[in-house]
Amino acid sequence: VVEIMVWDNPIIGDETPLKDRKFAFRTAEGTLRNTQFINSGHEWGHNYVRLALPVTVPGFGYTVCTITEEEPQQSAETSLKPIQPPHHCSYAYNERTSRFGGENEFVLLEINPTTGGILRLKDKTSGRDIISPDNQVPILEFTVERARPMSAWCIEHSAAPEPMHIRSITQEYTGPYLIRIKVEAEIRRSSFTVCYDITAGNPMVGIIIKGTWLESGNKIDGTPALRIPFALNLDRVETSYEIPFGEVKRDCRHDEEVPALQWVKAGNPEQLIGVLLVNDCKYGFALDGSTLRASLIRSSYEPDPNPELGEHEVRLGLLPYSGELTTAQATQAGRAFNHQLRIIGTGLHGGTLPPTGSLIRILSGKVIISGLKKAEDRDALVIRLYETAGKEQEIKISFDRNLGELITAELVDLQERPAAEEWSPEVTTDGVTFKVSPYSLVSLRLTFK
Repeated sequence: VVEIMVWDNPIIGDETPLKDRKFAFRTAEGTLRNTQFINSGHEWGHNYVRLALPVTVPGFGYTVCTITEEEPQQSAETSLKPIQPPHHCSYAYNERTSRFGGENEFVLLEINPTTGGILRLKDKTSGRDIISPDNQVPILEFTVERARPMSAWCIEHSAAPEPMHIRSITQEYTGPYLIRIKVEAEIRRSSFTVCYDITAGNPMVGIIIKGTWLESGNKIDGTPALRIPFALNLDRVETSYEIPFGEVKRDCRHDEEVPALQWVKAGNPEQLIGVLLVNDCKYGFALDGSTLRASLIRSSYEPDPNPELGEHEVRLGLLPYSGELTTAQATQAGRAFNHQLRIIGTGLHGGTLPPTGSLIRILSGKVIISGLKKAEDRDALVIRLYETAGKEQEIKISFDRNLGELITAELVDLQERPAAEEWSPEVTTDGVTFKVSPYSLVSLRLTFK
């Protein structure tokens, strides 16, 4: 589900405000569907509306959809819905009996009206509450670590968390493609908004944290820090963390801070149930019993006295899982989260490409594409992949014919020199076939006609 902005294009004789017009979109296949109105506004002499719509885009590819002013032929029926319908009386929307949350075919999310944190997160596939009302934590944890030298490098123990002041909780959007619950919170001089997003057809719950941080550390008071906790309703939680080209399990369960890249997997390995926490910019995580925490901000004071003051924005995602979640699947989720769809607006025009296309397709084998670049010293394409399952595999990759006909494929090292291997890639009519060793990193140099 993506959000787009449509700007006004006044039509003489039509005085209907932009926000009151009906918008639909036509998919690449020609199906006309509803859009979801998000909001409207006015900037620099022009009006706009923001719309949400669901799209399907192939990996390493693109698709075209067209916004139109017409009634759609297909209704916007989805499984996404609020857990409590909007109140019939508009000014009673925030009555104390209101429940904040939503659900789709994969998950049910409910927000704690007192703390603003997650009251319940249910994985509908397994029927289990990954987060339950029996074990609640604050929406954000503000603590002050004890003062110590080298505060930028060393993390100290801290006092008990100070309570956050919750200013408001509102259900901003109610579907059919996007549900958003917005929480406004304050602590000392700092203020934050935390938005929980549930989208149609997506098992991941999105969390967007924005705020202004005005807390400073010093050698007398210590280091202010902000973390987000998730109290998991699981026994014997084990964690594994993404590292370059793989994952590592760490037996740290007493709130020790450990590093990770795009994702952390926390779950019960015997019951094969847990949650994947993905992020777009943070690297410090800690497990304390069954509570997983992500570090958001630390105001260390040496060598830089004020390194964190100002505006912050962090995006997280919670993906419940049941059954085996492989390294490749976790990395795919982390990559998709960190490489959001890029929306490019354009006028209507003709073209030679199909309305949907994919540059690269992995036809067989389990590998992760980690890089794609032009060769340094010739007119060729270099593609890098790595294997995560720990076994030798045969990989087959196809390329879009719009690139031209694939002529040669050779193995190279990271400096793009020919690599000495027992096997060499085989160019076929629809791509290239090659082998990978367990946990290996492979670079292919490809030339096209």
